[in-house]
Amino acid sequence: MDERPPTPPILLVESSPTIALYITGVVQRMDLTVQRLDLAAAGTALATTSFSIAILGTAATGLASACAQAGVPVLALCRPGESMPGATATVALPLDPAALKAAVTECLPQLPLDHAAIVALWNDTTNPIFQRIAAVFIDELATRVAHLHALRAGSNRADILHEAHAIKGSAANVGASALSSTALALETAAKSPETDLLPLMSKVETAARQAAIALRDLIA
Repeated sequence: MDERPPTPPILLVESSPTIALYITGVVQRMDLTVQRLDLAAAGTALATTSFSIAILGTAATGLASACAQAGVPVLALCRPGESMPGATATVALPLDPAALKAAVTECLPQLPLDHAAIVALWNDTTNPIFQRIAAVFIDELATRVAHLHALRAGSNRADILHEAHAIKGSAANVGASALSSTALALETAAKSPETDLLPLMSKVETAARQAAIALRDLIA
């Protein structure tokens, strides 16, 4: 039986080597890993790599929107009186280790894949049947998410409900529990004519992207 895979790395974009080293030490003591990148490399990595959160220094404010598009929560490093638009949480400079730990914990999202669920369903992530089903799921998910995105322009709640229901079930079959629960929330909301579905549709699209990246990494 496999060990539970580690939490995806924390993206760190901070120009000061001293501050970056300090953050890395604190985060590693939380049994988490850090990948420090410069601004340009981080922008590229967000499109291809799964990160649990992003810790952004003051010089990386422009990267917050890219993190939001990738569904990566942002922990902003700010001096007193400063803020970073789009940040999930803020920690003040100079850094306090307890405050940094608390802010990191606040930002950590539910993981895209539930390893325990995968093992319960398939016994092992190297099971060739699981790997084939996961590959098919990734391809079908792209089609369903594209269709769901197209439905933003209309008001056909029945079609939205149908796609959410299908994504919910297929995601659960491959251990993509975060996506499955988000799709369930959209499915439930679609049954209520008064509920604005766009925010939940965005969350499903983000969760789908994260699930697809995590599954590709798992079966590669």
